[in-house]
Amino acid sequence: MYQQLTLAQQQLDAYNARDIDRFVECYAENIQLINFPDNTVFCSGREELRERYGKMFNEKHGLH
Repeated sequence: MYQQLTLAQQQLDAYNARDIDRFVECYAENIQLINFPDNTVFCSGREELRERYGKMFNEKHGLH
């Protein structure tokens, strides 16, 4: 349980800092982001995650 909380905190800290490198490191190489409820994949793999969130981190400065 403690390790999961640590990972969740690392993700949150990286997101809040808009640090794309640290954020992406929290995910498996084969990460898939899936829309609910239709179960369609809208992001697949770390590189696509980096592109999608990196763009958001650069454009939206009020993220926290």
